[in-house]
Amino acid sequence: MNTERGKMEKICIVLFFCFACLALLFPYTGDDWAWGSSVGVDRLKTFFKDYNGRYAGNLVVLVLTRSKMLDAAVMAASFLAVCYFSYAYSADKTLASLLLAAVLFFKMPRTMFAQAVVWTAGFTNYLLSALITVLYLLSIKEITEKEISSAGEPPVRCMWMFILGFVGALFVESVTVFNICLAVAGMIYMFLRFRTYRRTQVCFLLGSIIAALVMFSNGAYGRIAQGVDYYRSTPVGIEETIRVAVEHARLILKYMIYDNLLLPALISGLLMLLVLQRIQSGNGKLRVIVASVFHAGSLILICLKNPIVEKLTVQFALEGLVKDLVPILFALLYGLSILILVLCVVEKGRRFRMLLPFYSVPVYLAPLLIVSPLGARCVFQGYFFMILFAVDLFGYVRKQILPEETWTGKLFGLIVAMQLVFYYNIYYPIHYYDALRLNYIKVQVAEGKQTVVICDLPNSKYLVNGTPSHGNLPERYKLFYDLDENLQFECITYQELKLW
Repeated sequence: MNTERGKMEKICIVLFFCFACLALLFPYTGDDWAWGSSVGVDRLKTFFKDYNGRYAGNLVVLVLTRSKMLDAAVMAASFLAVCYFSYAYSADKTLASLLLAAVLFFKMPRTMFAQAVVWTAGFTNYLLSALITVLYLLSIKEITEKEISSAGEPPVRCMWMFILGFVGALFVESVTVFNICLAVAGMIYMFLRFRTYRRTQVCFLLGSIIAALVMFSNGAYGRIAQGVDYYRSTPVGIEETIRVAVEHARLILKYMIYDNLLLPALISGLLMLLVLQRIQSGNGKLRVIVASVFHAGSLILICLKNPIVEKLTVQFALEGLVKDLVPILFALLYGLSILILVLCVVEKGRRFRMLLPFYSVPVYLAPLLIVSPLGARCVFQGYFFMILFAVDLFGYVRKQILPEETWTGKLFGLIVAMQLVFYYNIYYPIHYYDALRLNYIKVQVAEGKQTVVICDLPNSKYLVNGTPSHGNLPERYKLFYDLDENLQFECITYQELKLW
């Protein structure tokens, strides 16, 4: 056991170092330039009045945009926490579970990775808040398997859970709503099953509710409700609400499923292994076969979504909302088939705990259906829940079918190494040209030029607003790097910059 623990600690140290080296290559972009300049200070002076109620996220990003070393360290620790929390939630606590979480983390869709991981302003709100939610989920997972009374809970732990609930609800509005729902659902479940509750659950709920009142008392949300906010909006009227909800559902499913077929394929493959085991045992054979056929059919619909939708569009002249509903229906059938199959092939005592992250996905995503704008970063917590579900399912399958195997950990370790090499190759050129661009600007300023040449950054699809070429980005870029506000930018490609 000590040998295994020592090996795990060494792997975690190596992962942290690799993650930190990668995070150092991530440039500050877009709104990072505002938070790290006088714009962020001005927002702080009014304590974000009429800006938003994301007080915790705002304060963190103010700090991280002023120290790249600290930014990289916090990012690396957070990436490692995603892997470790997934490992901790799984019943099979092996190195393979930890590394599988890392594989799935780095396999997230490119746009989500750029917005929720690389972009500091997105990272502080969406990834950090997700970690707090999952930390609470870890604290209550034991109630799904055995009775835990409130007796003996120290006051310090209760205070810690109150702080966790309060801080965790001051990052993102959808997370605030979800944390309250999660706390209430956990208390109801425990009361119905054990006729008791835990003080820590009450403290987390109270912290979340108080934070929600603080957050939504910010004047920005009144402006959103009145439809006068310059950036955020909610639909007005039934027809517009339906249109926005369908459009957002299509986008959510694109980020969660259709842009990343590896995750549903992995989940389906693991479930099929359990199906084969159950069929061989002869227990509930017909029910399992029917459920597996339904699941396989729904997976085929997911994988062949584009040609199927095109054929249906031609044959039935589908258009508009009706056409958008088809892939949504496919995804709903797939989700339903997973639920049915888990109920058929997973032993009763493990079902609720395994499905808790899975249940959490639609609850978390529901508020996003009517709030604009909707970016891939908004969906990150739902993706994190699916990682928890997949890793726990993998651990269950491994214990049931291959309890003595050791090759999966080595395989996942190799894949993580390949993914890190891939991302190093993506972000090192970005880092290089980001520094080169700034240095070249300073050289031109020293020559007395008022119009300076800047370049875009390579692999721009892996960034959020990496080039200060439009809107208020040039102004914020100049403030962040303390450049003359009267400078004019002339943008060229990074390939052209090589010629200078």
